[in-house]
Amino acid sequence: MKRASEGLVPAAILARKKQPYRAPDALSFVGPDRPGWVDEALAPRTVAGAGIFDPAAVDKLWAKCRARESDGQFSNADNMALVGVLSTQLLVSRLCAAPPDTPGRVVGTRIEKP
Repeated sequence: MKRASEGLVPAAILARKKQPYRAPDALSFVGPDRPGWVDEALAPRTVAGAGIFDPAAVDKLWAKCRARESDGQFSNADNMALVGVLSTQLLVSRLCAAPPDTPGRVVGTRIEKP
């Protein structure tokens, strides 16, 4: 990628070490300006409906993260857990539970054993 970008990207960027992409973390999903879908995705009935996570455990994690909103000091484990739960809940709601006529819905996908 770096070789293909020569002449298009500043040399300082091409010379620096690789850096991982970091998805938004828990701080992006707490506070009064959080996206509206977050509360719905983490609601106990929604979590129970997906059938993947323990609703009580998710509710406890969500309360803990909201309590850390003011200082943004989430543990790495809580940060990863909240983002993992939210990502999974979004996948379930958008790809698995969406009505058949929803644009972008995955239908008929399966993994076959070799």
